[in-house]
Amino acid sequence: MERTRNKVLCIVPLYNKINFLPLSIGSVLNQEGADIIMVIVDDGSTDGSYEWVQQHVGHFKNVHILKNEENLGCYQTRNRGLHYAIENNIEFDFYTVTDPDDTSIPGRFRTILNVFNNEAPQATCITNPYHRYNIDTKIIIATEYDNGEGSAWFRRELFDILGYWDNTLRMSGD
Repeated sequence: MERTRNKVLCIVPLYNKINFLPLSIGSVLNQEGADIIMVIVDDGSTDGSYEWVQQHVGHFKNVHILKNEENLGCYQTRNRGLHYAIENNIEFDFYTVTDPDDTSIPGRFRTILNVFNNEAPQATCITNPYHRYNIDTKIIIATEYDNGEGSAWFRRELFDILGYWDNTLRMSGD
C-alpha cells in the first residue's frame, strides 16, 4: 500500500508585513495532518519583519529563515526558498507559497492533502481560495476564488518538469 504523502514545503516570500505575521505564520504552523517545512525568505524588509520571524519562529526545527541582501521581488524570493530546499535535500511531497498577509483556516492543509492523496491522485496542481481577514477583528471580510485568486499547491514531481518561477517578474504574485 502506498504511503500517505503529507510533507509540505511552504515558502513564505516576506517583505514588510510585520503586522500580519503572527496570524499568517501561526495559521500555517498550527495546521494538523501535514508535516510542514517552512522556508521564510525575507526580501529586504525594513519594518522589523525579519527580526520578528527570527525571534518568534526561528527556533523551530521545521522553519528555515533566509534574507536577501537586496529587494529582488516575490518571484526571485520564492525561487530562492525553493532552491534552498532542493539544495539542502529537504524532503517534500508538495509545495506551495503562503504570502505573509494570507491566513490558512484550520483544516486547510489536511483538506488539500486529502484531495491530492484520495480524491484526485492524478492531479499535479490544485488551486484553492484564500480568505482576507480584518487584521484587527480577525473576521473574514472576503473569500477570493471566482476571479482566479487563491493559492496553488504542486506535487514535488512537477518541479522536475516545470522548474522555478519566472524570475523576470517582480510583483503581482497573487
